Amino acid sequence: MQTFTLVVQNSVSREDMAVATSATQLSRSVGAAIGLAILGTILTQGMQSAMAKYLPASVLHQLQSSDRGATATAVFDPSQLAHLPPAVAAAIRHGLADALHPVFLAGLPIIAVSFIATLFIKEVALRQTAHVTAGRRNADALPEPEKSL
Repeated sequence: MQTFTLVVQNSVSREDMAVATSATQLSRSVGAAIGLAILGTILTQGMQSAMAKYLPASVLHQLQSSDRGATATAVFDPSQLAHLPPAVAAAIRHGLADALHPVFLAGLPIIAVSFIATLFIKEVALRQTAHVTAGRRNADALPEPEKSL
């Protein structure tokens, strides 16, 4: 990801570098939040249908009403899966495997668009200087107060 930050920073003037860098980071954060929400929704919907497919309705209702929250957390916590009957634990694992497949399929178009977009990034030579010229640095400075005798 640092490569894209360097591309952005070298594509704008030095005065706009902070704005461009923060806009890049904001875009990444918003994209990650939206992507996580969408892919998490797909996973949740897939888990609900997969659990109904692999578990009898009575067991599914018992897991959903238990205080352990087995359907939500046991999928990712081996210590909670160990407390469940082996057939139920296997059904939860199969349900997770089935639910993850559409998540990765939904991510493929995003990956493809991102890859194609990176092909269109222009090659920008890195700046050779790392300092601000003295004239520009002092242009925004306040004038010296006049000395009174």
